[in-house]
Amino acid sequence: MELVTQLQNRASDLLKNSDYQPDLPHTGATPRQGECVPLSDIVLIAKLPTFTGDILEFQAFWGKFEGAVHCRKNFDNITKFVRLRSCLSGVASQLINGLTITAENYESVIRLLHDQFHRTTDILDANIMRLLGIQQATSHNRKELSRLHKITCRR
Repeated sequence: MELVTQLQNRASDLLKNSDYQPDLPHTGATPRQGECVPLSDIVLIAKLPTFTGDILEFQAFWGKFEGAVHCRKNFDNITKFVRLRSCLSGVASQLINGLTITAENYESVIRLLHDQFHRTTDILDANIMRLLGIQQATSHNRKELSRLHKITCRR
């Protein structure tokens, strides 16, 4: 137990002398310099997925983001919006570029992303085009069949 106490004291000293700010849910209260934050208040979050605008990747992206951020009750909509924006790049980022980060705009951004990237007919078309673009196997050896399997099961 003495070792645990020493480690806690050392961690407390390190936090007091650093600029580290834990990722806390927005409760209105922020820790003061040198103030310890209970571990239960620190929000642990998995590495967030990224989305560039590939319509074939949106469902997978949204499933991960929804579980990690969107459905979290301890995040307000501004925090969710900031986290969502940090996950987007390319076409997806450009789509929401002009929107101000506000609680109200978060729901609008969700609708906008779903309207743009979760269109069933476009997803089907993209999958068909991908299948049509697959180079035909030249032989039935293991290497060729493995290549085709990787291409068709890439999702």
